Amino acid sequence: MAALLGVGAVAVFSQPGMLSARIGVLIDSGEQLIRARGQERIKPGDRLRIYVQPEEACHVYIVHTDHKTVTLLGTFEETSPSAQVVLPGLSEFYEVDGESPTETFTIICSTVKLNDISALFNSKVTYKSWAAMEEKLLKQGKIDLSQNPDKPSPIAGNVRELTGSNKDDSLIRGLPIYSGNAILVKRYEFDIKK
Repeated sequence: MAALLGVGAVAVFSQPGMLSARIGVLIDSGEQLIRARGQERIKPGDRLRIYVQPEEACHVYIVHTDHKTVTLLGTFEETSPSAQVVLPGLSEFYEVDGESPTETFTIICSTVKLNDISALFNSKVTYKSWAAMEEKLLKQGKIDLSQNPDKPSPIAGNVRELTGSNKDDSLIRGLPIYSGNAILVKRYEFDIKK
Protein backbone atom coordinates (compact mmCIF):
# COMPACT_ATOMS: atom_id res chain seq x y z
CA MET A 1 0.00 0.00 0.00
CA ALA A 2 1.18 3.49 -0.80
CA ALA A 3 0.20 6.50 1.26
CA LEU A 4 0.45 10.23 1.20
CA LEU A 5 0.61 12.14 4.46
CA GLY A 6 1.23 15.80 5.15
CA VAL A 7 0.97 18.25 7.99
CA GLY A 8 -2.74 18.67 8.72
CA ALA A 9 -3.67 16.14 6.02
CA VAL A 10 -5.30 12.74 6.09
CA ALA A 11 -3.64 9.62 4.76
CA VAL A 12 -4.98 8.49 1.40
CA PHE A 13 -4.40 4.81 0.67
CA SER A 14 -4.19 3.33 -2.81
CA GLN A 15 -5.80 -0.08 -2.78
CA PRO A 16 -7.31 -2.12 -5.58
CA GLY A 17 -10.96 -1.18 -6.01
CA MET A 18 -10.55 2.11 -4.14
CA LEU A 19 -11.72 5.34 -5.72
CA SER A 20 -10.61 8.80 -4.59
CA ALA A 21 -11.61 12.30 -5.65
CA ARG A 22 -11.29 15.90 -4.54
CA ILE A 23 -14.84 17.12 -3.96
CA GLY A 24 -16.19 20.43 -2.74
CA VAL A 25 -18.88 23.07 -2.94
CA LEU A 26 -18.03 26.77 -3.05
CA ILE A 27 -20.51 29.15 -1.40
CA ASP A 28 -20.64 32.77 -2.60
CA SER A 29 -22.64 34.71 -0.02
CA GLY A 30 -21.92 38.06 -1.65
CA GLU A 31 -19.73 38.94 1.31
CA GLN A 32 -17.23 36.10 1.04
CA LEU A 33 -16.36 32.86 -0.75
CA ILE A 34 -16.14 29.79 1.49
CA ARG A 35 -15.87 26.02 1.04
CA ALA A 36 -18.94 24.19 2.31
CA ARG A 37 -18.85 21.51 4.97
CA GLY A 38 -21.09 18.44 4.71
CA GLN A 39 -23.87 20.32 6.49
CA GLU A 40 -24.12 24.06 6.24
CA ARG A 41 -26.61 26.89 6.78
CA ILE A 42 -27.09 29.24 3.86
CA LYS A 43 -29.55 31.98 3.02
CA PRO A 44 -31.67 32.82 -0.02
CA GLY A 45 -29.54 34.59 -2.61
CA ASP A 46 -26.39 32.62 -1.75
CA ARG A 47 -24.78 31.00 -4.78
CA LEU A 48 -23.19 27.53 -5.05
CA ARG A 49 -20.67 25.90 -7.39
CA ILE A 50 -19.74 22.20 -7.29
CA TYR A 51 -16.20 20.90 -7.93
CA VAL A 52 -15.16 17.28 -8.54
CA GLN A 53 -11.66 16.14 -9.49
CA PRO A 54 -11.35 12.32 -9.60
CA GLU A 55 -7.95 10.78 -8.95
CA GLU A 56 -8.80 7.85 -11.26
CA ALA A 57 -10.89 7.49 -14.41
CA CYS A 58 -14.53 7.18 -13.36
CA HIS A 59 -18.17 8.07 -14.01
CA VAL A 60 -19.50 11.13 -12.13
CA TYR A 61 -23.16 11.79 -11.28
CA ILE A 62 -24.45 14.90 -9.49
CA VAL A 63 -27.96 14.90 -8.04
CA HIS A 64 -29.93 17.73 -6.40
CA THR A 65 -32.99 17.40 -4.21
CA ASP A 66 -35.05 19.72 -2.04
CA HIS A 67 -36.71 16.65 -0.43
CA LYS A 68 -39.69 17.05 -2.78
CA THR A 69 -38.20 17.00 -6.29
CA VAL A 70 -35.08 15.20 -7.45
CA THR A 71 -32.96 16.37 -10.39
CA LEU A 72 -29.96 14.77 -12.08
CA LEU A 73 -27.80 17.88 -12.66
CA GLY A 74 -25.09 16.12 -14.62
CA THR A 75 -23.68 12.81 -15.77
CA PHE A 76 -20.05 12.66 -16.83
CA GLU A 77 -19.08 9.36 -18.44
CA GLU A 78 -15.54 8.05 -18.08
CA THR A 79 -13.80 11.19 -16.87
CA SER A 80 -10.04 11.02 -17.16
CA PRO A 81 -7.87 11.09 -14.03
CA SER A 82 -7.47 14.63 -12.63
CA ALA A 83 -10.15 16.00 -15.00
CA GLN A 84 -12.13 18.78 -13.34
CA VAL A 85 -15.91 18.70 -13.30
CA VAL A 86 -17.38 22.09 -12.36
CA LEU A 87 -21.13 22.66 -12.17
CA PRO A 88 -22.84 24.73 -13.35
CA GLY A 89 -19.59 26.14 -14.87
CA LEU A 90 -16.41 28.04 -14.03
CA SER A 91 -18.13 31.42 -14.24
CA GLU A 92 -21.63 30.35 -13.16
CA PHE A 93 -23.37 29.48 -9.88
CA TYR A 94 -26.58 27.83 -8.71
CA GLU A 95 -28.61 30.43 -6.80
CA VAL A 96 -30.55 29.49 -3.67
CA ASP A 97 -34.16 30.68 -4.03
CA GLY A 98 -35.23 29.95 -0.45
CA GLU A 99 -38.42 28.13 -1.52
CA SER A 100 -37.37 24.93 0.27
CA PRO A 101 -36.06 24.57 3.83
CA THR A 102 -33.31 22.15 2.69
CA GLU A 103 -31.23 21.74 -0.48
CA THR A 104 -29.10 18.60 -0.90
CA PHE A 105 -26.42 17.84 -3.48
CA THR A 106 -25.10 14.28 -3.83
CA ILE A 107 -21.90 13.68 -5.80
CA ILE A 108 -21.30 10.09 -6.91
CA CYS A 109 -18.11 8.79 -8.51
CA SER A 110 -18.01 5.19 -9.71
CA THR A 111 -15.49 2.99 -11.47
CA VAL A 112 -18.37 1.50 -13.51
CA LYS A 113 -21.41 3.01 -15.19
CA LEU A 114 -24.37 3.00 -12.78
CA ASN A 115 -27.28 1.84 -14.92
CA ASP A 116 -29.61 2.04 -11.88
CA ILE A 117 -29.19 5.82 -11.78
CA SER A 118 -29.89 6.13 -15.50
CA ALA A 119 -32.99 3.91 -15.17
CA LEU A 120 -34.25 5.85 -12.16
CA PHE A 121 -33.98 9.22 -13.90
CA ASN A 122 -35.48 7.90 -17.16
CA SER A 123 -38.75 7.44 -15.25
CA LYS A 124 -40.69 9.75 -12.93
CA VAL A 125 -38.33 9.83 -9.96
CA THR A 126 -39.70 10.45 -6.47
CA TYR A 127 -37.76 11.60 -3.44
CA LYS A 128 -38.52 8.28 -1.71
CA SER A 129 -37.05 6.22 -4.58
CA TRP A 130 -33.97 8.48 -4.75
CA ALA A 131 -33.43 8.31 -0.97
CA ALA A 132 -33.50 4.49 -1.11
CA MET A 133 -30.97 4.45 -3.98
CA GLU A 134 -28.72 6.99 -2.26
CA GLU A 135 -28.69 4.89 0.92
CA LYS A 136 -27.82 1.77 -1.11
CA LEU A 137 -24.94 3.60 -2.85
CA LEU A 138 -23.63 4.96 0.47
CA LYS A 139 -23.49 1.42 1.90
CA GLN A 140 -21.89 0.08 -1.28
CA GLY A 141 -19.06 2.63 -1.20
CA LYS A 142 -18.34 2.31 2.51
CA ILE A 143 -14.78 1.30 3.29
CA ASP A 144 -14.29 -1.49 5.83
CA LEU A 145 -11.59 -0.13 8.12
CA SER A 146 -11.61 -3.20 10.35
CA GLN A 147 -9.73 -5.34 7.84
CA ASN A 148 -6.38 -6.65 9.04
CA PRO A 149 -3.53 -5.73 6.69
CA ASP A 150 -1.45 -8.46 5.08
CA LYS A 151 1.67 -6.80 6.44
CA PRO A 152 2.33 -3.59 8.36
CA SER A 153 2.76 -0.48 6.20
CA PRO A 154 5.00 2.22 7.62
CA ILE A 155 3.66 5.66 6.74
CA ALA A 156 5.63 8.89 6.95
CA GLY A 157 6.31 11.90 4.84
CA ASN A 158 5.84 15.57 4.28
CA VAL A 159 3.94 16.90 1.29
CA ARG A 160 5.11 20.23 -0.05
CA GLU A 161 3.33 20.17 -3.42
CA LEU A 162 1.10 17.70 -5.19
CA THR A 163 2.29 17.04 -8.71
CA GLY A 164 -0.28 16.83 -11.46
CA SER A 165 -2.61 19.30 -9.76
CA ASN A 166 -3.72 22.55 -11.32
CA LYS A 167 -1.39 25.04 -9.63
CA ASP A 168 -3.54 27.97 -10.75
CA ASP A 169 -6.62 26.87 -8.83
CA SER A 170 -6.03 27.07 -5.08
CA LEU A 171 -9.63 25.99 -4.43
CA ILE A 172 -9.15 22.65 -6.20
CA ARG A 173 -5.78 22.09 -4.48
CA GLY A 174 -7.40 22.83 -1.12
CA LEU A 175 -10.34 20.47 -1.57
CA PRO A 176 -10.39 17.43 0.69
CA ILE A 177 -9.85 14.02 -0.86
CA TYR A 178 -12.62 11.50 -0.23
CA SER A 179 -12.37 7.76 -0.90
CA GLY A 180 -14.80 4.93 -1.44
CA ASN A 181 -14.85 1.26 -2.28
CA ALA A 182 -15.35 1.38 -6.11
CA ILE A 183 -18.13 3.93 -5.47
CA LEU A 184 -17.63 7.25 -3.73
CA VAL A 185 -20.67 9.18 -2.48
CA LYS A 186 -20.35 12.66 -0.95
CA ARG A 187 -23.46 14.46 0.24
CA TYR A 188 -23.83 18.18 0.99
CA GLU A 189 -26.95 19.26 2.86
CA PHE A 190 -27.79 22.95 3.14
CA ASP A 191 -30.38 24.25 5.59
CA ILE A 192 -31.89 27.50 4.34
CA LYS A 193 -32.25 30.23 6.94
CA LYS A 194 -34.90 32.79 6.15
